[in-house]
Amino acid sequence: MAPPLPFRLIGIAAPLTVWALHFVAVYSLQGVACAEHVLRERFAGAELATWLLIAFTLLAYAGIAALGLQAWRAWHPLRRRPQSDATERRHRFVSAVAGLAAVLALIAVTFTTVPVLMLPPCA
Repeated sequence: MAPPLPFRLIGIAAPLTVWALHFVAVYSLQGVACAEHVLRERFAGAELATWLLIAFTLLAYAGIAALGLQAWRAWHPLRRRPQSDATERRHRFVSAVAGLAAVLALIAVTFTTVPVLMLPPCA
């Protein structure tokens, strides 16, 4: 039986993978919207492309937060117990790294989104 997600390598990489997918989606959508002049209609003061980028960002935040919460739930019960064997120490370390990767990914998503929202579209 495989260990839970935060204890595997994919558990560490998952939040950063969500950020990478968000990065590609945001800048691809922005490039296509400017080059092909699609999603340029304005709605509630912003272009449709901008609203779609905000939706992608909120989905990325939700996915990363869920992964971070899962890592925290795996780490929390292990932090107070005395570490009895190497497997427990490894699980504690890997779940802590997965949680920190989720924090880093949240910051990275923010840094990816802010320039798109602050700069004029297709400038």
